[in-house]
Amino acid sequence: DLYTLPVKDADIPALYKGDKKRLSQIAAATGAALIVAGTVNIPPTKNVGGPAEPLYEGRAEVRIRVWDAARNIALADVNMDLRGKGIFSELVYSLMTAAAEKASEQLRKDLGFPAPAAREKPAADQETEPPAPAEPAE
Repeated sequence: DLYTLPVKDADIPALYKGDKKRLSQIAAATGAALIVAGTVNIPPTKNVGGPAEPLYEGRAEVRIRVWDAARNIALADVNMDLRGKGIFSELVYSLMTAAAEKASEQLRKDLGFPAPAAREKPAADQETEPPAPAEPAE
C-alpha cells in the first residue's frame, strides 16, 4: 500500500540516534537499501513590522539522516538552521525552498552523487518582446 509508510513520526528520533533494531525492522518490511528520515521545523514567526507592515522574521530547523540499511551505518547527516525575513507567506515559502535546496545539495555531496546540470536562465537584460519592425529606407 503506497499510503502506508513504514516509518512513523515516533520512529524519527530513534532513526536519528541509529536504533539498529528499528532500522532492521523497516528494512525488512520494505526491502529498502536506504532509509531516509527527516524533519523541517518552523517555530512560530515573530512580527517585526508592527501593525503598519506585515513583516515577519523566522527560522527553519532542518534535520535529515540517511542510513545504509544493510550495514546499519549513517551515510549522511544534515543539520541546518536557516533564518529569514519577509511577508509571512513569502517567508515560509523561502524558508522551505532554502531548506530543500541546501539539504539536497548537502546530501548530494555526502552521498557522492554528481552535480546536476546547470539550468539555463535568460539574461536579465534580454528583451522579452520582439523589436519593432525597422522603418523602410528612403
